[in-house]
Amino acid sequence: MWKNTCLTKVLDFVHHPALKTPAAFHEQIRSLERARAGNFLKHKLCSRPERSELVRMHILQETQAEPSLQATQMKLKRARLADDLNEKIAQRPGPMELVEKNILPVDSGVKEVINGTYHIIHIIYIYRLKIYILLYFYILYLFILNMQRNKTK
Repeated sequence: MWKNTCLTKVLDFVHHPALKTPAAFHEQIRSLERARAGNFLKHKLCSRPERSELVRMHILQETQAEPSLQATQMKLKRARLADDLNEKIAQRPGPMELVEKNILPVDSGVKEVINGTYHIIHIIYIYRLKIYILLYFYILYLFILNMQRNKTK
């Protein structure tokens, strides 16, 4: 306790030195600060956890790659995870499908509007398909008509 009190007073004095103190006294204070910092670092290095402990606490990655390749390995792992996540997001059902399966609750009035909209879209899709079929047969008819004209010439 006495050492800590004296050292604290000395360090406080270092931060606020008197203007008329000799240079040797300042040098002695600097050497004490260096010694204190050295002791602190030695203590921290001695009580440093093992690599296996750091891996267990997820501070270090458990890898067999060389240190020069570890950054590249981490980037590759992150890119794979991002691709997997994007693929899973793309495969998840949309809100309309969740409403249809009664997973996403909605008000009954909203559900009627959604069902009505769905039916209208379905009808438009069917009519569009019919129009495409009619256009296909019309183009086919024109092609056959053109072929017959070329035979008669």
